[in-house]
Amino acid sequence: MLGNPPDGKSGGFFLHCNMLNRYIIRIALSVAALLTLSCASTKIESNKDSLFTQKVSKIFITVRSSEGSWGFFRPFIYDYLQPELKKQNVETTVHNFSPLSLESDKDVVAKIVAYQPDVVMSIAQTERRSTAGQYGISETGATIDIKLFLPQKENPVWRASLKVDGNFDFASYAAAKRSATKLIEKLKADGIIN
Repeated sequence: MLGNPPDGKSGGFFLHCNMLNRYIIRIALSVAALLTLSCASTKIESNKDSLFTQKVSKIFITVRSSEGSWGFFRPFIYDYLQPELKKQNVETTVHNFSPLSLESDKDVVAKIVAYQPDVVMSIAQTERRSTAGQYGISETGATIDIKLFLPQKENPVWRASLKVDGNFDFASYAAAKRSATKLIEKLKADGIIN
């Protein structure tokens, strides 16, 4: 009578196996979630105008992203990039270009002029990667074009391409943090911030 409970009822072995299976499934799902979080990758490349040697202490940031990527962009900008720039003594404000905004380009320019930044940082999503699965479409990556402009100038003085890959549904905060860290490191390495 292997595995029978003390009350003498049969089926204890099978009850034990069912409970064990539940724990194995929970462990497997936890491991899968951890692997998903750790599989996000971030790469950044940049190019700087050799005549631009100024250290930046005040940035007006503009953001353009797809609605499906907002789960990544919100923490990337507000939870990680802005606080990290503040730690570097860089003041920032952010303007999101909403697809339903009634603001004109003149309105945005007026905000930039009123803020008086050293540079305007344009963050624009240029690619969106997604996969269709059993539960619908899931964001899995983005390519982001980041440019720094001197106010009132058309050509950027610095430009970067940031490629982020990972499941934005499960790993958006991890990918956002890693991306902000990479961007800050690149701005430092290129002499833009201290």
